[in-house]
Amino acid sequence: MTRPSDRSGRSRRSVLGATTALFALTAGCIADEGPASDSGDDTDDTDDPDTGENETDEEKDGDGEDGENGDSDAESERYETQSLTYPEMPDEPDVEIHFDRDDVEEWLADRTPSDDEAVSDFVDETSFEESVLVSLEASAPDLCHELVIDEVTVGEESIDVTARVSDESGPDEACAQQLTAVGQLVRATPTGDELSELSATIVDQDGTEHGFGMGFDSDEGTASESRSVSESGSDGDDGSDSENGSDGDSAT
Repeated sequence: MTRPSDRSGRSRRSVLGATTALFALTAGCIADEGPASDSGDDTDDTDDPDTGENETDEEKDGDGEDGENGDSDAESERYETQSLTYPEMPDEPDVEIHFDRDDVEEWLADRTPSDDEAVSDFVDETSFEESVLVSLEASAPDLCHELVIDEVTVGEESIDVTARVSDESGPDEACAQQLTAVGQLVRATPTGDELSELSATIVDQDGTEHGFGMGFDSDEGTASESRSVSESGSDGDDGSDSENGSDGDSAT
């Protein structure tokens, strides 16, 4: 006959043994999962095969973006514009280039811009040792039309400007019917040593395209000019006219 005390002792030893085994099993599972939790970081670090350095996703995603933005910013810093409105109507769209302050002030003396102070400040802020001013003008049928700059490209020795007369009024805006002149001053800073070429296009209120080309030779002290007109919807030479000319004026 087994004594009760022996039976209860064996039962306690069995429970203790089972508990010890359970803790050991649990500790083993936790140990197995330990390295996985350490590598749970979302950052994807990859080794560069050439340098052996780690590169994160953020570093890889950022490559190339700064260069594109930098090019765009550099291009925009090469030119600035100032719009003009004045009552003196030009006979036809026209483009001129101004290499010094006296020249542009003489051009402005024949015109009375509505925002004269802003125009004067724009001229005063121009360093003609580095930049030139290009003036563009055309006629408009009312005060809601403006001469809008579509594109300006400034190269090492060249400037290319495209502009058009455009109705800038809102859908419910009433426009005063008054013939007026609209224009733009473009301050351009070529990156080369000397400017040798200017090309410009103005599309007037009727859709007619007026082209202007100017070449400059500072060594010879000469400048040449060409003009062309292409009627709206014309193809090739039909409906177009051109004019070439040159003079001995210094381009500097």
